[in-house]
Amino acid sequence: HISLLGMGFYHLLRKLRVPMWIAAIAGAVLLTGYGIMTGMSVSACRAIGMYLMRMLGICVGRTYDMQTALGFVVLLMVLQNPGRLESAGFLLSLTSILGISVVFPALFYRKETQKKWVKKNVDSLGAGMSITLATLPVQLWFYYEVPVLSVLINLMVLPLMSGMTVMGLVAMLLPGGRYLGRIPCLILKTYEELCKLLDRLPFRSWNPGRPAVWQLTIYIAGLTVIIIIAEHVKRKHKWDAHYKSGRGRALRIGATMLLVAVFAIRPVGVNSVSFLDVGQGDCIVVRGNGGETFLFDCGSSSKQNVGSKILIPYLKYYGISRLDGIFISHFDADHYNGIVEILENAQKEHLKIGQIFLADLGKMKDEDAEGKKEQFLDMTKKIDYKNQIKISYLSKGFCYQKETFSIRCLHPATECVPEDSNAGSLCFLISMRNQTKKGGELSVLLTGDIQGEGEQQLLSELKRINATDITVLKVAHHGSGYSTSQEFLQQIRPQYAVISCGEKNRYGHPHPELIERLQMLECEIRRTDEEGAVLMRIK
Repeated sequence: HISLLGMGFYHLLRKLRVPMWIAAIAGAVLLTGYGIMTGMSVSACRAIGMYLMRMLGICVGRTYDMQTALGFVVLLMVLQNPGRLESAGFLLSLTSILGISVVFPALFYRKETQKKWVKKNVDSLGAGMSITLATLPVQLWFYYEVPVLSVLINLMVLPLMSGMTVMGLVAMLLPGGRYLGRIPCLILKTYEELCKLLDRLPFRSWNPGRPAVWQLTIYIAGLTVIIIIAEHVKRKHKWDAHYKSGRGRALRIGATMLLVAVFAIRPVGVNSVSFLDVGQGDCIVVRGNGGETFLFDCGSSSKQNVGSKILIPYLKYYGISRLDGIFISHFDADHYNGIVEILENAQKEHLKIGQIFLADLGKMKDEDAEGKKEQFLDMTKKIDYKNQIKISYLSKGFCYQKETFSIRCLHPATECVPEDSNAGSLCFLISMRNQTKKGGELSVLLTGDIQGEGEQQLLSELKRINATDITVLKVAHHGSGYSTSQEFLQQIRPQYAVISCGEKNRYGHPHPELIERLQMLECEIRRTDEEGAVLMRIK
């Protein structure tokens, strides 16, 4: 739209017989002022800079070259602020222009057709695909997914952009223009509804996760080689017919698609446990080397939308599209309100959920906790009315066993009637070992908000199974001084203690007396309020 405004204004002045250099300067002044008025974003700065280069070429009588202008403007922008090299907006703007000026001519070069409407639509499709291919590494690096259907949307969007912009300008300038302005508004509303419609389709996006550096290297190097070969062949007259043929075009596009498939390669699974930073709450993701993914709690009392803003991006980062199981330790909001978000957005995010696990308890003496549980169960029935997610109840003795990975429930006992929801928290011992290396083992004890009577019952079970020298302890109740007693710590003797709590939380977690007990055992303490997310995995 910046080019449209600038060149439209320039050509208008030329039709009015304004001298070329005056028209060029006037167009440059107009767009510079427009950029300042709108905040001069990185994409606007790049577009305006390239336009100024074009006007400069007109003034000095030199030919304008898009790639030269892009390189010069990008160099100036990076010298002015090197941090732009880490900006998604800057890189997307840069690679989009590279897609149009470099990728499109190389991959989609073809014979001219007599039918202008065919040429226009084929060029639009090729340009859209070229932009997608050029921006693919940037989109996956920053957003972990790419909208597959964006090319089709652009075919319907781009042809109307020029008319919409012109009508919008006229509507602002002419008296009674608000009536004309309804047409651009209708077009924009159509775009919005179209995006909503396509967003509900099953294959609207591809989420392979954040690529590794080697994947980026192979893709960028491979695409560069294809472009160099294509440009070289184009210059050879004896190859010209082959290059223009459908077979030659199919060969180039096929080779490019193979490069795209590199991003689908995922590394061999690694047993790991991630304690996400959700503020004053818990959110733990356990991944097995067989590809299994389990969620233990997700909620917060200090941060909003932790399910959609923290957990979903984490899953997309690793290309995870299925949660085999969700374990809810108890029904305090800081342990399950994020799970409600996950269930509400699962269909939209194309996230599959195996089943939900709750504690097999008798009636709790805490009526408020019982009410929260019933509300949750009612909510799940309303959300997943077409394919209801299975809800299972488990207690002490439950065990999920794989060759190198196991989850064992240690608390509560069947039909336990605890004083409150904290005492009835589900507690798990997770054991992992490396399949290829000797000695690579990891044991993790998840304790929910266990305290008081519940902690004593858990301690008895730990003694019965002789559980000692635990690698990682997820400290109960976000570091409360009324849980994780000295006797409890002496039994398990953890190497690491992870405390999930909010920065400067109103409860004063973690309490100094708890920190002192952990330090007496020379336990290494990791805190999400100080370090952010904590990841534990077998080396």
